[in-house]
Amino acid sequence: DDTQSEAQHLAERCLTERLLFTALTTVPGVGRSFRDVEVSSLIDGLALAASRGVGLKFAQAQRLLPLVLQPTFVLVCLGNPLEFRLLTYGFIAESLDHVLATEREASGGESESMSAPWITRLLSPELAVPWEDDSACTFRYVVQAANGRSIAESMASDVAMLRSTVDLLQWSELF
Repeated sequence: DDTQSEAQHLAERCLTERLLFTALTTVPGVGRSFRDVEVSSLIDGLALAASRGVGLKFAQAQRLLPLVLQPTFVLVCLGNPLEFRLLTYGFIAESLDHVLATEREASGGESESMSAPWITRLLSPELAVPWEDDSACTFRYVVQAANGRSIAESMASDVAMLRSTVDLLQWSELF
Protein backbone atom coordinates (compact mmCIF):
# COMPACT_ATOMS: atom_id res chain seq x y z
CA ASP A 1 0.00 0.00 0.00
CA ASP A 2 1.04 3.64 -0.44
CA THR A 3 1.70 4.29 3.26
CA GLN A 4 4.05 1.31 3.53
CA SER A 5 5.85 2.29 0.32
CA GLU A 6 6.20 5.86 1.56
CA ALA A 7 7.56 4.65 4.93
CA GLN A 8 10.08 2.37 3.22
CA HIS A 9 11.25 5.18 0.94
CA LEU A 10 11.66 7.51 3.93
CA ALA A 11 13.57 4.84 5.88
CA GLU A 12 15.89 4.22 2.92
CA ARG A 13 16.57 7.94 2.51
CA CYS A 14 17.20 8.48 6.23
CA LEU A 15 19.47 5.46 6.53
CA THR A 16 21.45 6.41 3.42
CA GLU A 17 21.86 10.00 4.65
CA ARG A 18 22.93 8.77 8.09
CA LEU A 19 25.50 6.36 6.68
CA LEU A 20 26.96 9.07 4.45
CA PHE A 21 26.81 11.63 7.27
CA THR A 22 29.08 9.49 9.40
CA ALA A 23 31.76 10.05 6.73
CA LEU A 24 32.54 6.37 6.94
CA THR A 25 31.93 5.56 3.31
CA THR A 26 34.74 3.06 3.65
CA VAL A 27 35.85 1.61 6.96
CA PRO A 28 39.66 1.18 7.21
CA GLY A 29 40.65 -2.43 6.63
CA VAL A 30 37.19 -3.44 5.40
CA GLY A 31 36.69 -4.34 1.76
CA ARG A 32 33.01 -3.45 1.52
CA SER A 33 31.83 0.14 1.74
CA PHE A 34 28.49 1.57 2.78
CA ARG A 35 27.92 2.47 -0.85
CA ASP A 36 28.13 -1.23 -1.77
CA VAL A 37 25.22 -2.09 0.49
CA GLU A 38 21.84 -2.38 -1.18
CA VAL A 39 19.91 -0.08 1.15
CA SER A 40 16.51 -1.50 0.20
CA SER A 41 17.68 -5.01 1.18
CA LEU A 42 19.00 -3.57 4.44
CA ILE A 43 15.64 -1.90 5.13
CA ASP A 44 13.80 -5.16 4.39
CA GLY A 45 16.11 -7.00 6.78
CA LEU A 46 15.62 -4.34 9.44
CA ALA A 47 11.85 -4.60 9.09
CA LEU A 48 11.93 -8.38 9.55
CA ALA A 49 14.44 -8.26 12.41
CA ALA A 50 12.52 -5.56 14.28
CA SER A 51 9.11 -7.15 13.80
CA ARG A 52 7.18 -8.15 16.88
CA GLY A 53 7.02 -11.69 15.55
CA VAL A 54 10.72 -12.27 16.15
CA GLY A 55 10.48 -11.36 19.85
CA LEU A 56 7.32 -13.38 20.27
CA LYS A 57 8.83 -16.45 18.63
CA PHE A 58 11.89 -16.13 20.87
CA ALA A 59 9.78 -15.81 24.03
CA GLN A 60 7.59 -18.76 23.09
CA ALA A 61 10.60 -20.94 22.20
CA GLN A 62 12.06 -20.20 25.65
CA ARG A 63 8.67 -20.87 27.33
CA LEU A 64 8.36 -17.29 28.46
CA LEU A 65 5.40 -14.95 28.22
CA PRO A 66 4.87 -13.94 24.57
CA LEU A 67 5.73 -10.38 25.50
CA VAL A 68 8.86 -8.24 25.12
CA LEU A 69 8.69 -5.02 27.13
CA GLN A 70 10.46 -1.79 26.17
CA PRO A 71 12.01 -3.27 22.99
CA THR A 72 15.00 -1.18 21.95
CA PHE A 73 17.00 -1.60 18.76
CA VAL A 74 20.68 -0.93 17.99
CA LEU A 75 21.89 -1.14 14.39
CA VAL A 76 25.50 -2.36 14.37
CA CYS A 77 27.75 -2.56 11.33
CA LEU A 78 31.18 -4.14 11.49
CA GLY A 79 33.36 -6.91 10.17
CA ASN A 80 35.27 -7.73 7.06
CA PRO A 81 33.32 -7.82 4.82
CA LEU A 82 31.07 -5.22 6.39
CA GLU A 83 27.91 -6.70 7.93
CA PHE A 84 24.80 -5.04 9.30
CA ARG A 85 22.96 -6.68 12.19
CA LEU A 86 20.28 -5.59 14.61
CA LEU A 87 20.63 -5.96 18.35
CA THR A 88 17.27 -6.05 20.10
CA TYR A 89 17.05 -5.52 23.83
CA GLY A 90 13.88 -6.11 25.82
CA PHE A 91 12.53 -7.16 29.18
CA ILE A 92 11.10 -10.67 29.38
CA ALA A 93 9.24 -12.50 32.13
CA GLU A 94 8.41 -16.08 33.03
CA SER A 95 4.98 -15.31 34.42
CA LEU A 96 2.32 -12.65 34.26
CA ASP A 97 2.83 -12.04 37.99
CA HIS A 98 6.22 -10.46 37.26
CA VAL A 99 4.76 -8.08 34.68
CA LEU A 100 1.73 -7.14 36.76
CA ALA A 101 3.89 -6.40 39.80
CA THR A 102 6.04 -4.01 37.83
CA GLU A 103 2.99 -2.47 36.13
CA ARG A 104 1.44 -1.51 39.48
CA GLU A 105 4.70 0.14 40.47
CA ALA A 106 5.11 1.92 37.14
CA SER A 107 3.67 5.36 36.62
CA GLY A 108 0.36 4.93 34.87
CA GLY A 109 1.04 1.29 33.98
CA GLU A 110 2.15 2.17 30.43
CA SER A 111 4.18 -0.47 28.59
CA GLU A 112 7.07 1.98 28.14
CA SER A 113 7.53 2.02 31.90
CA MET A 114 6.89 -1.68 32.53
CA SER A 115 9.84 -3.94 33.18
CA ALA A 116 10.54 -7.52 34.22
CA PRO A 117 13.26 -9.40 36.08
CA TRP A 118 15.11 -10.52 32.93
CA ILE A 119 16.46 -8.81 29.85
CA THR A 120 17.31 -10.40 26.53
CA ARG A 121 19.73 -9.33 23.83
CA LEU A 122 18.88 -10.77 20.40
CA LEU A 123 21.34 -10.54 17.49
CA SER A 124 19.90 -10.79 13.99
CA PRO A 125 21.60 -12.44 11.06
CA GLU A 126 23.17 -10.23 8.36
CA LEU A 127 20.55 -7.66 7.34
CA ALA A 128 21.81 -6.63 3.90
CA VAL A 129 21.33 -10.18 2.59
CA PRO A 130 17.74 -10.81 1.49
CA TRP A 131 15.80 -13.29 3.62
CA GLU A 132 13.14 -15.54 2.20
CA ASP A 133 11.10 -15.07 5.39
CA ASP A 134 11.71 -14.68 9.11
CA SER A 135 11.56 -18.45 9.69
CA ALA A 136 14.65 -18.94 7.51
CA CYS A 137 16.92 -16.89 9.77
CA THR A 138 18.61 -17.66 13.06
CA PHE A 139 18.90 -15.14 15.87
CA ARG A 140 21.48 -15.54 18.63
CA TYR A 141 20.54 -14.46 22.12
CA VAL A 142 21.61 -13.92 25.72
CA VAL A 143 19.28 -13.69 28.71
CA GLN A 144 20.49 -12.06 31.90
CA ALA A 145 19.12 -10.48 35.06
CA ALA A 146 17.95 -6.92 34.46
CA ASN A 147 20.16 -4.21 35.94
CA GLY A 148 17.48 -1.54 36.21
CA ARG A 149 13.91 -0.51 35.64
CA SER A 150 14.50 0.81 32.13
CA ILE A 151 16.15 -0.70 29.09
CA ALA A 152 18.67 2.17 29.08
CA GLU A 153 19.76 1.29 32.62
CA SER A 154 20.12 -2.38 31.73
CA MET A 155 21.90 -1.65 28.44
CA ALA A 156 24.44 0.53 30.26
CA SER A 157 26.13 -2.62 31.56
CA ASP A 158 26.79 -3.65 27.93
CA VAL A 159 28.65 -0.51 26.86
CA ALA A 160 32.15 -1.97 27.38
CA MET A 161 31.18 -5.19 25.61
CA LEU A 162 29.71 -3.25 22.66
CA ARG A 163 32.89 -1.15 22.40
CA SER A 164 34.99 -4.32 22.45
CA THR A 165 32.80 -5.85 19.73
CA VAL A 166 33.33 -2.83 17.48
CA ASP A 167 37.05 -2.48 18.28
CA LEU A 168 37.76 -6.16 17.59
CA LEU A 169 35.34 -6.41 14.64
CA GLN A 170 34.03 -9.63 16.18
CA TRP A 171 30.36 -10.52 16.59
CA SER A 172 31.41 -13.30 18.97
CA GLU A 173 32.13 -10.67 21.64
CA LEU A 174 28.36 -10.33 22.07
CA PHE A 175 27.96 -13.94 23.27
